[in-house]
Amino acid sequence: MKLSKRNLKIVEQLQEQIEHHALIVARRKANCPYLPDWFKDKPVAWHEGAQATAAGTLNAILMEHGCYSGFRERTVENAQFKVKYTFEDYYLSKAEG
Repeated sequence: MKLSKRNLKIVEQLQEQIEHHALIVARRKANCPYLPDWFKDKPVAWHEGAQATAAGTLNAILMEHGCYSGFRERTVENAQFKVKYTFEDYYLSKAEG
């Protein structure tokens, strides 16, 4: 089943949040010198929790609409910050129709 444009936008934003928090966690663990202060206000566990919450919400939306087709663990090396991070990259082809 295809998601509505609104739900598809939400799912895409959740996928971006998952990757964003994974990058923040990697930068925090690597003591990246270019990390903005507002990322340092919260502990690493908070960002890991936010990442897990986004993944759970994305998963629930896809399951509810019969669009869940799994995910893959994707590892990205960020040259700008010199960190490597892994996150869940959900397959959205069923959701996009």
